[in-house]
Amino acid sequence: MSSGQREPLRVLVFSASLRAGSLNTRLAGLAADIVERHDASVDRASMRDFDAPSYDGDAEADRGACRRARRRSGNGSRRPTRS
Repeated sequence: MSSGQREPLRVLVFSASLRAGSLNTRLAGLAADIVERHDASVDRASMRDFDAPSYDGDAEADRGACRRARRRSGNGSRRPTRS
């Protein structure tokens, strides 16, 4: 690359939500679209792209909290309360 020319900007846009239709994911998509319109390169990623245990509000709503979470919260079979 000759002097005076810049390498194109590369941006990682990361959504940290696992929920379907999350506001976080929608905003990340809008941000990525804006960055692309300004001729930058965008890499999109989300928590679903990584094999790591994470909280998923949709899964809890469908199946309830896992046994470990219920046991630690002292709520037995009830869903844990938020503090």
